[in-house]
Amino acid sequence: MPTLPQALTIWGGSLEAVVWAEALSAIGVEIQLVTDSFLKDEDGDIRQLMRSQLLINGVTIAHPSSVCDSSNLHSLVLAQLTGAGQKPWPTTHCC
Repeated sequence: MPTLPQALTIWGGSLEAVVWAEALSAIGVEIQLVTDSFLKDEDGDIRQLMRSQLLINGVTIAHPSSVCDSSNLHSLVLAQLTGAGQKPWPTTHCC
């Protein structure tokens, strides 16, 4: 039976990325959400509410420049959120 990773980095600020981050953090996975446009299509109050909810649940929100710089070139897990109800397909990604 497959097991969940202890920690996961999710790239993207879409609603799907936020929902995955919230769901995985709720079951004990340490999540880092990397985005430069957090819920850009949503109302400001909704963005603030969702950001607060993620932070309360232990999700770290980071800007791509703070994750991918010359001093931090290591493999990360990239959960590609393909949308339309499809599964995220994990791959390795190096900055």
